[in-house]
Amino acid sequence: LYLVPRLDMDGAEAYLTGAPAGDDPNPVDNDRDGLFDEDPPQDLDGDGFIVQMRQVDPLGDWKLSSEDPRIMVRRIADETEGTFYTMYTEGIDDDEDGEYNEDSFNNRFLSNRNYPQNWRPGVQQGGGGTYPMEESTTSAEVDFLAANEHIAIYLQHHCCGRIILRPPTTGPDSDFRFRNDLEVYQVATARALEHSGWNLATSVYDWDTARRPRANTKRTQAYRDKDGNIRNAPYGMYPIPESNQFDFSDPANWDQRDRGYFAYGSSLETAYLIFGMFALADEHWREPDYNWDGMVTEIERLRWNDEELENPIFIDWHEFDHPVLGEVEIGGWKRTKVSPPEGELVERECEAGNRYTLYLATLAPKVELTVGDVEVVDQSAGLYQVDISVKNVGALRTATEQGEWLRVVKPVRLEVAPSAGVEILTGETDVDLGHINGMSESDKTTYLVRLTDPASAGNLNVSVWSQRAGRDS
Repeated sequence: LYLVPRLDMDGAEAYLTGAPAGDDPNPVDNDRDGLFDEDPPQDLDGDGFIVQMRQVDPLGDWKLSSEDPRIMVRRIADETEGTFYTMYTEGIDDDEDGEYNEDSFNNRFLSNRNYPQNWRPGVQQGGGGTYPMEESTTSAEVDFLAANEHIAIYLQHHCCGRIILRPPTTGPDSDFRFRNDLEVYQVATARALEHSGWNLATSVYDWDTARRPRANTKRTQAYRDKDGNIRNAPYGMYPIPESNQFDFSDPANWDQRDRGYFAYGSSLETAYLIFGMFALADEHWREPDYNWDGMVTEIERLRWNDEELENPIFIDWHEFDHPVLGEVEIGGWKRTKVSPPEGELVERECEAGNRYTLYLATLAPKVELTVGDVEVVDQSAGLYQVDISVKNVGALRTATEQGEWLRVVKPVRLEVAPSAGVEILTGETDVDLGHINGMSESDKTTYLVRLTDPASAGNLNVSVWSQRAGRDS
């Protein structure tokens, strides 16, 4: 097992703290004034967090929510009566151009869309960078995958949403080249919901985000209903009506084009489509959807903040004398809408993620030798016959169909070496067995051997090697 606790260290540090981790590795001239990162936000009140500022302004675009005055909502276009506000991020106008914090350090995840498979430039896919693997983090990870050809399963953890993600990321399931790989993905991701307790397993392409939160019930998506039942799982997995089980025999079920979004340049498709690894991603953590309507509202977030968190992540609005703007209020969420909290809740979340991660590890292919009884053909002549086969006792093939097609995974190899005084009459010492499906056995390979001295003893040393399913001897 290769564990990378934090893949994108600079991006994660900036995301979690609101401040750059040292120098910005990718300075950008956001306001196109010839200067880079010259107007970032600042922690004006010294509480350790950069949040928001609000100031009463008759021409402002914001107003207080009628449900909770801590929440700011957009002013309606024809609204003229009431108190309105202009909103800023916390800080000052460093470059004195009338805009606040408009040319800041980079706090995005630098590697998330910078992988080579299906890469697109930033104008088409935000976060893609200038070219694939521009980021040293991405390049190092891809080089590591290329150098370690024995890796069978790849999993990258993200946040947020409590979702298990699989390929494809830029097209429907009908684009999937290989039926066996798709079926194993469907089974494994549905089972991952069972182990994690999460609510949705989907291809990235079919995933609908908060724009249509209740739309994640396509035939290609396994999801958990209000009663906790997993729907759209492959046929026979759960004792539920057949109408709620996925039928792989009908290709029409694979072509669901009312998708959520494209995710170009993802790690997921790079690991699967380039290296042939069984690759998954996930979205850890989701704030409580108290009314189970598929959306987490600001009111629900505040309820969670007020009732369940030991260290609230909302800073109540408080007055501050701004050096330029004058009287303002500072406050708001000190963590973004999708970032996880600290402490026990994160530990609990990791436990759920670890349960399904360990389940995935049990799917790994594993070769085991089966050597039949030695059959005496002619003892006086020292002739014996032995049948040898190889089992794959893992659920995954010894190579995904994609890996086999790419020829990046070598065939399973059987090697038979006679000891001194033993002669192989029929059968090769080095046999290419091809690839073995999950929970399957290869054809038997038969050997006829002869003891050169029928009165003596001898051995056949038998071993099997698989690039991604280990060894046995």
